[in-house]
Amino acid sequence: MILRRVIDHFRKQEWTAIAIDFLIVVIGVFIGIQVSNLNAERAARVEEARIIDRLHTEFVDLREQTKPRIARIETYARRTGKLIDHIRSGVPPATDSEMRTYLDAVWSNSGLPPAPASYLELINSGSIARLSDPELRAALTRYAQRNEVAAT
Repeated sequence: MILRRVIDHFRKQEWTAIAIDFLIVVIGVFIGIQVSNLNAERAARVEEARIIDRLHTEFVDLREQTKPRIARIETYARRTGKLIDHIRSGVPPATDSEMRTYLDAVWSNSGLPPAPASYLELINSGSIARLSDPELRAALTRYAQRNEVAAT
């Protein structure tokens, strides 16, 4: 429709009308691009909110999974400390069972719980940089570094 009008204006050599039609097309394209950009930004914000919600849920679950592991590690540390005390004093534990308990504590490893799926997805896809909150990005980076240290 616009093209037909422009052709008619060219035939009649109505330069003002051609300029107005051209301006209308340019403004229409500009508005269309702006609307598209706003929609993309809105979609990115919605996706970021969804990711943050998933991260929160998974890290809360991770905290609950970690509590019994921490209790076991503390128990192992106490038993290992008692074994060290026995070694330093030169007095062996009273029973073989007690000695086995101490040695089991030395060799036991509670291990780390698996990293949350949404966190791994962020890291593997490189999407962590798309998070707008710098504190959240820093916290996730610290989590990765601590996990790396704990795994070694």
